[in-house]
Amino acid sequence: MGTPCKDKKKYLTKDEALTAIDAYRQRIVLVNNELNAYPCDRHQCWHVGHRLTKEESIAKWKIMNWWKIPYEERSK
Repeated sequence: MGTPCKDKKKYLTKDEALTAIDAYRQRIVLVNNELNAYPCDRHQCWHVGHRLTKEESIAKWKIMNWWKIPYEERSK
């Protein structure tokens, strides 16, 4: 539901991804918004992303893309 893998920044190592997370946290202060580094088997690299459950990811997508959902289905 989030950004397609092909559009995400690719880090060669986990350490590079963790360094990017540290730099982000120094620039942006967010509450209850945890970032993590995770391996990508498809691209043989590491990505950085928000730790969301499937349900949270779907809810976030619905909020960000509400106009794409037919009016009759918005309350489901």
